[in-house]
Amino acid sequence: MSPDLLERTTPAGVDPDRSYPAPWTLTGEGIIFPVLAKKDYNREHAFLDESEKQQYRGGLGSVMLVNYHSSDVGPYQELLYIPGNFRYQGRSYKRVSKIYVSTHISVREGIAN
Repeated sequence: MSPDLLERTTPAGVDPDRSYPAPWTLTGEGIIFPVLAKKDYNREHAFLDESEKQQYRGGLGSVMLVNYHSSDVGPYQELLYIPGNFRYQGRSYKRVSKIYVSTHISVREGIAN
C-alpha cells in the first residue's frame, strides 16, 4: 500500500508512521448472528486452509458486525466469520476464518498484532 494512500485513509489523530501494539482499548457495539452450517459446507466455503479443515469440528458459528467508536487506531468497522469449533492440541476453540475491516491502519496493525 502506498504511504500516501495510508495517510489519506488514516483517521484523524492516528499517526500512520507509528505502530500500535496490542492490547488495544476499544469501545463500540456489535451484532452477533448465530450460524449453524453443515461441516462439509464450511470445509469447502469458510476460507479454511488444509490444516484448518482437518482441525474443524463443526458446531455453532457466527457472523459478527462490529462498530468501534474508538480504538488505538481510530474508529473502524469489522465483519467477521467464525465457522464453528476447532480442535488443536487437545483443546476446542473458536476461530475467525475471515475478517474485513474498514480502515487500512486497522488492517496493517491487526496483522502485526
